[in-house]
Amino acid sequence: MSEPAPASSGTPEEEDSPARPAEVPAERPPAPRWAPAETFRETFLCRFDRRRDAAALRRIGQLLYDAVTEVSAHCAGTDTWGPRVQLRGALADLRHLEGCCESLVQYDKEMKLTPREHRLCLFAGELAKAVGDLAESLEQRLAERISGQR
Repeated sequence: MSEPAPASSGTPEEEDSPARPAEVPAERPPAPRWAPAETFRETFLCRFDRRRDAAALRRIGQLLYDAVTEVSAHCAGTDTWGPRVQLRGALADLRHLEGCCESLVQYDKEMKLTPREHRLCLFAGELAKAVGDLAESLEQRLAERISGQR
């Protein structure tokens, strides 16, 4: 099993306080920006106003991850760690991120935004295209593997 999430160093009042605005992440991602036990996407967790709520969900995610890895280790014929499985998960995350960025383009069309927010939404549209292209490339590579091509 993996290490438990570190205990909060803040006071209960700080933990119950509203999180920082979305433009300033409450926590920086760990040095390697991918950690297999990060079960919930940050695009979901950023919607929680209180830091301790998001931290609690991160801890629940860690517990779910630990439980799944423990069970899958005892299931014969279960490949939950292979590159193909991991890349299918990465593809789903890319499509999620693409949709998240595309939704900001729509948000820009529907809402009265500041010039700075408008520029961020335009940039989100560029990101959506780039992420979509990356996802398409990954889909093609995964399809080649299925058909036996290399």
